[in-house]
Amino acid sequence: MARRLNRNGLAVTIIALSAITLAGLGIYAGSTKPAPHAEKTAASATKPKPTVEVEVKPDDERDQVTTLTPKYVGDDLKFDKQSSTPPAGVDPKVWAVNQYLGTLQAVPKEAKLLSCKVENLTATLDFNQAIMAGYGTTDEGALVNGILTVMGQFKDIQAVKFTVEGQPIESFGNIDLSEAQPVLKMPNH
Repeated sequence: MARRLNRNGLAVTIIALSAITLAGLGIYAGSTKPAPHAEKTAASATKPKPTVEVEVKPDDERDQVTTLTPKYVGDDLKFDKQSSTPPAGVDPKVWAVNQYLGTLQAVPKEAKLLSCKVENLTATLDFNQAIMAGYGTTDEGALVNGILTVMGQFKDIQAVKFTVEGQPIESFGNIDLSEAQPVLKMPNH
């Protein structure tokens, strides 16, 4: 029986010590400051995160560009003009040129203007390789003069350089494009 009391006493002692230890830890934790990094974490969790607002203008407030469709009156190249709104997030210059390329039967459908970089009033137009399809004189004239007319509507551009995937274009056929070409202005624009 003495052994039984010893065991019971030992169990009660262990439970009492555990309870005292847990109570002491609770008191200690409640009375100490959190570590500095813990304060920052807690503060950042409750602080609202800054938001970046991007203004997306409705179609009627975005910049309008003039798109062109070529037509010949006798031997003269003329253009039908239409005011259009480029899709949101699309460079209006790139979009206007690609719209024009889509109207030319001699230009492969895969031909696209990839980018337009403007520096010192000169735009460098970089096309994909499909633009190099080989053109006759009339088709080349419609291609080059149409692009120069499309680019002429933009006030920050006075001349155009042509490149294909970063490499200068010397010609699409007969027109020397090794130097920047002056833009052509649309009548009534």
